[in-house]
Amino acid sequence: MEKSRRIQRCARFIVDRAAARVGVSRLWARRIALFEPYRRSLLSHVGKDGTDDVRPCQAASHFLLETMGNLPDGAERDAEQHLLLSDDRRDVEKVGKGRWQRFVRVLLALCQEEQRRLSKPVVHCVEATLGGHKAIANLLARDASPNVCDISRVTSSLDHCMELQPPRGCEPLSVSMAGAGRYTFTTKAASSEAVRALSFLESAVTRANDSWEDGVETAVKSGTTTSANDASEVDTNATNDGLGRTSTSILQPSLNVGLIGDVANGKSTLIRSMTGKRTQAHSSEQREHGKTIRLGFANCAIVHCQDHVNCDVYSFLPEDEDLPRRPPPPCCRCGGAMEFSRRISFIDCPGHAELMSTMLGGASAFDAVLFAAAANLRCPTPQAKQHLDALSFSGILPRKGNVAIVQTKAELLFKPDETTKLSAAERLERHATEARKALRCTVAAGAPFFPTCAPLKLGLEPLARWLAHIPTQDKTVAEVGSNGLNVLRSFDVNHPGKSYDEVVGGVIGGTISGAGTFKTGDLLEIRPGLVVSTASTRKKKKENEEPFVVRSLECRCKGIMSGKMDLQQATSGGLIAIRTTLCPSLCAANRLVGSVVGPRGTLPPVWGPCLFLDRMSFVSIISLDHTERLDPSKSLKEGAKVRCHSGSASVLGHVVRVSRSRGKLEVHLHAPLCAHQGANAAIEAAVGEKTGAFHLVAHARVFGGTCCLEGSKIAQEEHHPVPKYTGEE
Repeated sequence: MEKSRRIQRCARFIVDRAAARVGVSRLWARRIALFEPYRRSLLSHVGKDGTDDVRPCQAASHFLLETMGNLPDGAERDAEQHLLLSDDRRDVEKVGKGRWQRFVRVLLALCQEEQRRLSKPVVHCVEATLGGHKAIANLLARDASPNVCDISRVTSSLDHCMELQPPRGCEPLSVSMAGAGRYTFTTKAASSEAVRALSFLESAVTRANDSWEDGVETAVKSGTTTSANDASEVDTNATNDGLGRTSTSILQPSLNVGLIGDVANGKSTLIRSMTGKRTQAHSSEQREHGKTIRLGFANCAIVHCQDHVNCDVYSFLPEDEDLPRRPPPPCCRCGGAMEFSRRISFIDCPGHAELMSTMLGGASAFDAVLFAAAANLRCPTPQAKQHLDALSFSGILPRKGNVAIVQTKAELLFKPDETTKLSAAERLERHATEARKALRCTVAAGAPFFPTCAPLKLGLEPLARWLAHIPTQDKTVAEVGSNGLNVLRSFDVNHPGKSYDEVVGGVIGGTISGAGTFKTGDLLEIRPGLVVSTASTRKKKKENEEPFVVRSLECRCKGIMSGKMDLQQATSGGLIAIRTTLCPSLCAANRLVGSVVGPRGTLPPVWGPCLFLDRMSFVSIISLDHTERLDPSKSLKEGAKVRCHSGSASVLGHVVRVSRSRGKLEVHLHAPLCAHQGANAAIEAAVGEKTGAFHLVAHARVFGGTCCLEGSKIAQEEHHPVPKYTGEE
């Protein structure tokens, strides 16, 4: 009904417009162009029973658009014959022959213009979800194969729907990426064929979903999994870039350096001066005008002058200037040749107290730490002390001496001090002396000080020299079950509008721990993978009902990158990104952050919902407004909300039982946690009745709990079960 009214309005508009241009009556024009075609159509389409089966709007619009609109240019005589089929010339005599001819000419032009507009193909599209993390999670809950999340299954189902033949008036189907797990089905057709085009697109969407579900059902029944023999042959030899640098030694960063410190102490500015990259890349950080909210990542190379006797300068080479098969630029001091010393990955951590959990997630990858302390402020500030306490109790750093203190904003001390009459150098030395006394009982005890001016890139040469000589972690000593990659970020690299046959799998990024090696083509397992909620919607839950079910994921390693460097293999060291065969919807929006990736059978177990912690030690905390010192032990009581951190994972839960005297804690987790037995864990709890914000209150060790998925250590010690927890109330 609405379409008929719209067509009727269009026909009246064309006739009224022609009448206005010529200067004749609208009623006269409508009687000639609208009523006469209806009357002729009515006389020729009367049914046998005498009922009328023709609508006036259909007859008039068909006459104007189909009959008049399809006439060729200059066919005014034919148009007159269509308008005046009878020999009655009284209508022409009313307006005159001249006006009549002008009216026919203008009406013919308007009808032809409208017909061209309607017959011009327009884009018709339908957006639909294919695969997606929710659908995959439901399939994994039915004990489907872990490889149902492969992007090739989605691509093959889309290939199947592309075989559909378009109906008359529609162009062939095209499919493009609309977002993570969402695809846009598009065709072109005239506006008059909109219903047919949309029906064609809906049938294509149905066929694609049916094809995907049929393929998954086949995999579920057959139980097929991706075989390691299916991987294409990969050259495992390290490639040389022509400068004596191999992909497994120099091209991959060998050190992860974390930047910690209080808010607005110049951490991000320091990283930008060393790497040339701004780490606040997320949209939420740009809306906050540069505030660090998430972990920031950047790489750079350290180069030094080959004249070790007269010059021996060390400097940072930004990531954009560090290109394969290209030597570094000449020395800035003597103009001589420079050589590569090492590559470094930087992790920029937020300094806000409410973002402490983000810092703890990134701290699991630290090999060394740069502690940013503004030269015009007291060192350490209460929040910066929390960061240092987290490193001290967790035992994250491999050895002592891997911490340096960077005195940022040193240029602010060059303003004369009328009170003390000290020079800038003396004020920097006094700031360093006071900081050494305050940091004697922290992990930064005895750390070197480096005054810098990051905006002007001053004072970076001693810092580059210190970073170049930090010993790398011994890769031969690795704990059982720790040869995996801790996922610090996961994302989708496919942009909207990309053709479906060009879509690539999701990307996971992090750092490898232990002596493991990842190669292109390897079969990888991801834990915990997908978590399927099984909580009953009834008020009365079933007895012994678990709140969630864990299903690990499997994928292939399609490529490895470190910054802008393509690698064939990667080992323990700096940050890397692995392009996988996973459906992009599983990796989008950091959904896999906190997971552990590695070869099948080498990953640690997955715990939940019950987790036991022992060797618990409390840390001193200060309120957010820095006005009072709080007792951390009072925050860990039965029913209290806590947040457990282990590796890069952060899981919410609540306290079930706690024994402060024995240092033991039982937590009910709201999500699974993948960690080997004996791994370090940090505990945050809501402290204070005013704000209820989370604070770091204690460190502990994973002792045991409910095992969702058995890991490498569990498999080896299956005859030695975890002792029963007997904590005091």
